[in-house]
Amino acid sequence: MKGSPVYSVFPVRIGPVSGWVLAVEWQGRVSALRFPFKGRGDLREWLGQEHPGAREDKTGLLGAVEREVRKYFQGENLIEFRFPLDFSGYTDFQRRVLRETRKIPYGRTATYRQLAGRAGAPGAFRAVGQALGANQHLILVPCHRVIRTDGNPGGFSAPGGGAVKVLLLELEKAQCFDSQLR
Repeated sequence: MKGSPVYSVFPVRIGPVSGWVLAVEWQGRVSALRFPFKGRGDLREWLGQEHPGAREDKTGLLGAVEREVRKYFQGENLIEFRFPLDFSGYTDFQRRVLRETRKIPYGRTATYRQLAGRAGAPGAFRAVGQALGANQHLILVPCHRVIRTDGNPGGFSAPGGGAVKVLLLELEKAQCFDSQLR
Protein backbone atom coordinates (compact mmCIF):
# COMPACT_ATOMS: atom_id res chain seq x y z
CA MET A 1 0.00 0.00 0.00
CA LYS A 2 1.36 3.37 -1.00
CA GLY A 3 1.00 6.02 1.69
CA SER A 4 -0.89 5.74 4.93
CA PRO A 5 -4.60 6.21 5.37
CA VAL A 6 -5.83 9.22 7.33
CA TYR A 7 -8.98 9.44 9.41
CA SER A 8 -11.34 11.87 11.07
CA VAL A 9 -13.56 11.25 14.09
CA PHE A 10 -16.56 13.34 15.09
CA PRO A 11 -19.68 12.99 17.26
CA VAL A 12 -23.23 12.78 15.86
CA ARG A 13 -26.74 12.28 17.15
CA ILE A 14 -29.65 10.68 15.37
CA GLY A 15 -32.81 10.66 17.43
CA PRO A 16 -32.04 8.93 20.71
CA VAL A 17 -28.76 7.47 19.39
CA SER A 18 -25.50 9.33 19.76
CA GLY A 19 -22.04 8.15 18.94
CA TRP A 20 -18.92 8.72 16.94
CA VAL A 21 -18.45 8.66 13.18
CA LEU A 22 -15.17 7.49 11.71
CA ALA A 23 -14.22 8.57 8.18
CA VAL A 24 -11.11 7.12 6.53
CA GLU A 25 -9.35 8.45 3.43
CA TRP A 26 -6.74 6.63 1.40
CA GLN A 27 -5.14 7.99 -1.77
CA GLY A 28 -7.67 10.80 -2.20
CA ARG A 29 -10.77 8.63 -1.79
CA VAL A 30 -13.03 7.82 1.14
CA SER A 31 -12.29 4.19 1.99
CA ALA A 32 -14.69 3.94 4.96
CA LEU A 33 -17.38 5.84 6.82
CA ARG A 34 -18.53 3.90 9.88
CA PHE A 35 -20.85 4.73 12.78
CA PRO A 36 -22.21 4.80 15.48
CA PHE A 37 -19.28 3.92 17.70
CA LYS A 38 -20.24 4.25 21.37
CA GLY A 39 -16.80 5.35 22.45
CA ARG A 40 -13.49 6.33 20.99
CA GLY A 41 -12.02 3.06 22.26
CA ASP A 42 -14.38 0.97 20.07
CA LEU A 43 -13.59 3.18 17.14
CA ARG A 44 -9.82 2.95 17.62
CA GLU A 45 -10.06 -0.85 17.92
CA TRP A 46 -11.88 -1.06 14.55
CA LEU A 47 -9.45 1.41 12.99
CA GLY A 48 -6.44 -0.56 14.26
CA GLN A 49 -7.80 -3.77 12.75
CA GLU A 50 -8.93 -2.35 9.42
CA HIS A 51 -6.49 0.52 8.81
CA PRO A 52 -3.33 0.07 10.90
CA GLY A 53 -0.97 3.01 10.75
CA ALA A 54 -3.69 5.56 9.97
CA ARG A 55 -3.18 9.06 11.35
CA GLU A 56 -5.78 11.67 12.25
CA ASP A 57 -6.39 14.51 9.79
CA LYS A 58 -9.47 16.76 9.62
CA THR A 59 -8.45 18.76 6.56
CA GLY A 60 -9.06 18.40 2.84
CA LEU A 61 -11.42 15.64 1.80
CA LEU A 62 -12.11 14.46 5.35
CA GLY A 63 -12.95 17.98 6.48
CA ALA A 64 -15.54 18.19 3.69
CA VAL A 65 -16.90 14.74 4.56
CA GLU A 66 -17.30 15.74 8.21
CA ARG A 67 -19.15 18.95 7.30
CA GLU A 68 -21.55 17.18 4.93
CA VAL A 69 -22.21 14.21 7.21
CA ARG A 70 -22.90 16.53 10.15
CA LYS A 71 -25.43 18.41 7.98
CA TYR A 72 -27.04 15.10 7.07
CA PHE A 73 -27.45 14.10 10.72
CA GLN A 74 -28.88 17.55 11.50
CA GLY A 75 -31.67 16.75 9.06
CA GLU A 76 -30.59 18.89 6.13
CA ASN A 77 -32.06 17.56 2.93
CA LEU A 78 -28.95 16.54 1.02
CA ILE A 79 -29.50 15.41 -2.55
CA GLU A 80 -26.46 13.14 -2.57
CA PHE A 81 -22.90 12.85 -1.37
CA ARG A 82 -20.43 13.26 -4.23
CA PHE A 83 -17.19 12.26 -2.58
CA PRO A 84 -14.84 9.92 -4.45
CA LEU A 85 -15.04 6.48 -2.86
CA ASP A 86 -12.47 3.71 -2.75
CA PHE A 87 -14.22 0.51 -3.87
CA SER A 88 -10.97 -1.46 -4.30
CA GLY A 89 -11.74 -3.99 -1.56
CA TYR A 90 -14.98 -5.20 -3.14
CA THR A 91 -15.82 -7.87 -5.72
CA ASP A 92 -17.20 -6.81 -9.13
CA PHE A 93 -20.73 -7.74 -8.03
CA GLN A 94 -20.40 -5.79 -4.77
CA ARG A 95 -19.16 -2.74 -6.68
CA ARG A 96 -22.16 -2.92 -9.06
CA VAL A 97 -24.55 -3.16 -6.10
CA LEU A 98 -22.88 -0.27 -4.25
CA ARG A 99 -22.88 1.95 -7.35
CA GLU A 100 -26.59 1.27 -7.91
CA THR A 101 -27.29 1.88 -4.21
CA ARG A 102 -25.63 5.29 -4.49
CA LYS A 103 -28.29 6.24 -7.05
CA ILE A 104 -31.21 5.82 -4.62
CA PRO A 105 -32.36 9.38 -3.91
CA TYR A 106 -32.60 10.95 -0.47
CA GLY A 107 -35.99 10.21 1.08
CA ARG A 108 -36.69 7.25 -1.23
CA THR A 109 -36.20 3.52 -0.91
CA ALA A 110 -35.67 0.52 -3.18
CA THR A 111 -36.13 -3.16 -2.44
CA TYR A 112 -33.37 -5.75 -2.40
CA ARG A 113 -35.13 -7.34 -5.40
CA GLN A 114 -35.21 -4.05 -7.35
CA LEU A 115 -31.55 -3.45 -6.61
CA ALA A 116 -30.65 -6.95 -7.81
CA GLY A 117 -32.27 -6.16 -11.15
CA ARG A 118 -30.52 -2.80 -11.41
CA ALA A 119 -27.18 -4.49 -10.66
CA GLY A 120 -27.77 -6.91 -13.55
CA ALA A 121 -28.56 -9.96 -11.41
CA PRO A 122 -32.34 -10.37 -11.23
CA GLY A 123 -33.30 -12.77 -8.46
CA ALA A 124 -30.02 -12.32 -6.58
CA PHE A 125 -31.66 -10.27 -3.83
CA ARG A 126 -30.00 -12.28 -1.03
CA ALA A 127 -26.60 -11.67 -2.63
CA VAL A 128 -27.51 -7.97 -2.73
CA GLY A 129 -28.12 -8.12 1.03
CA GLN A 130 -24.71 -9.71 1.53
CA ALA A 131 -23.05 -7.08 -0.67
CA LEU A 132 -24.71 -4.31 1.34
CA GLY A 133 -23.59 -6.02 4.56
CA ALA A 134 -20.00 -5.52 3.35
CA ASN A 135 -20.58 -1.79 2.73
CA GLN A 136 -17.85 0.25 4.45
CA HIS A 137 -19.31 3.58 3.28
CA LEU A 138 -22.43 3.92 5.44
CA ILE A 139 -24.55 6.96 4.54
CA LEU A 140 -22.32 7.76 1.54
CA VAL A 141 -23.56 4.53 -0.04
CA PRO A 142 -27.07 4.67 1.44
CA CYS A 143 -27.70 0.98 2.08
CA HIS A 144 -30.22 2.03 4.74
CA ARG A 145 -32.52 2.97 1.83
CA VAL A 146 -32.78 -0.66 0.73
CA ILE A 147 -35.72 -2.50 2.27
CA ARG A 148 -37.46 -5.84 1.94
CA THR A 149 -40.26 -6.31 -0.58
CA ASP A 150 -42.80 -6.60 2.27
CA GLY A 151 -41.81 -3.12 3.49
CA ASN A 152 -39.83 -4.26 6.51
CA PRO A 153 -36.44 -2.61 6.82
CA GLY A 154 -34.29 -5.74 6.70
CA GLY A 155 -30.79 -5.81 8.13
CA PHE A 156 -28.22 -3.09 8.63
CA SER A 157 -24.51 -3.64 9.24
CA ALA A 158 -23.93 -0.68 11.57
CA PRO A 159 -23.94 -1.14 15.33
CA GLY A 160 -27.58 -0.90 16.37
CA GLY A 161 -28.69 -2.76 13.24
CA GLY A 162 -32.25 -2.37 12.04
CA ALA A 163 -33.14 0.18 14.73
CA VAL A 164 -30.51 2.60 13.39
CA LYS A 165 -31.69 1.91 9.83
CA VAL A 166 -35.24 2.92 10.82
CA LEU A 167 -33.91 6.11 12.46
CA LEU A 168 -32.07 7.03 9.25
CA LEU A 169 -35.19 6.41 7.16
CA GLU A 170 -37.21 8.54 9.58
CA LEU A 171 -34.57 11.28 9.44
CA GLU A 172 -34.99 11.35 5.66
CA LYS A 173 -38.77 11.06 5.93
CA ALA A 174 -38.35 8.22 3.46
CA GLN A 175 -41.24 7.40 1.19
CA CYS A 176 -41.70 3.70 1.78
CA PHE A 177 -44.06 1.44 3.65
CA ASP A 178 -43.87 3.69 6.72
CA SER A 179 -46.46 1.81 8.75
CA GLN A 180 -44.37 -1.34 8.59
CA LEU A 181 -41.00 0.18 9.55
CA ARG A 182 -41.25 -0.44 13.29
